[in-house]
Amino acid sequence: MFIKMADVADHGVSVTQDVEFDDAVIRLRVKLGKGDDLGVNIADMQEKSVHAGHICMPRIRLDSLEIRDLKTGRMRLDMREKSKNKKLTKADQKFLAAKERKFPLSLTADQWHDIEIRIEGSTMMVTIDGTTAGSFSSEGIGHPTKRRIRLAVNREAWVDDVEIFGR
Repeated sequence: MFIKMADVADHGVSVTQDVEFDDAVIRLRVKLGKGDDLGVNIADMQEKSVHAGHICMPRIRLDSLEIRDLKTGRMRLDMREKSKNKKLTKADQKFLAAKERKFPLSLTADQWHDIEIRIEGSTMMVTIDGTTAGSFSSEGIGHPTKRRIRLAVNREAWVDDVEIFGR
């Protein structure tokens, strides 16, 4: 599947699949070009303490992996509002920085890569091409009910063979 953000869009684009789980293994193949990224945004649209149901997400770029706890971090309503209004304090910024981790990668552009995202309790681990790329634990990742997966891009990406094994 080719996912592309429209040239006139002012926001990233996502393809969604409603699926309910607590812990899960998500597998997919991804092909990114230079400057591309793919976020696998996990959401619960019934969770009202966050913007748009955002719970957690790994974001993959050719040179980095970010794993984010969005529920207790940047998408928590009060934090998002402060950020939008440029009113984050230094303490807020430090708090938000603790809700995500970034790991270096060196992926080949325009080549397919096998991704596995494993969520167990409050821990998310991402494996790329059979090698652990990063792992992060934070309480928001452990949100008991995840109800939607969004494949989100800010430019374009190719995605294939998506499998979700949840419990």
